[in-house]
Amino acid sequence: MNFLAYAILCVIVGMLGNRTQIGFWGFFFLSFLFTPFVGLVLVMVGRPRGVPKTTIQNKVVHVHLEEEPDLK
Repeated sequence: MNFLAYAILCVIVGMLGNRTQIGFWGFFFLSFLFTPFVGLVLVMVGRPRGVPKTTIQNKVVHVHLEEEPDLK
């Protein structure tokens, strides 16, 4: 019974990661190999499918530059 609950949690994590770069099967196997909690954390930090890496890096740099105080 515990295995069934564990497998269901892994499927849920896989479904949440369906629209990311790794996809359903990648997150399913990651959460099955480690734990569903680790898989969920990886889903939250995962990059959405179709978003280039440079776009994300440019947004991080832009936000970082806005937060710097004036040095006058």
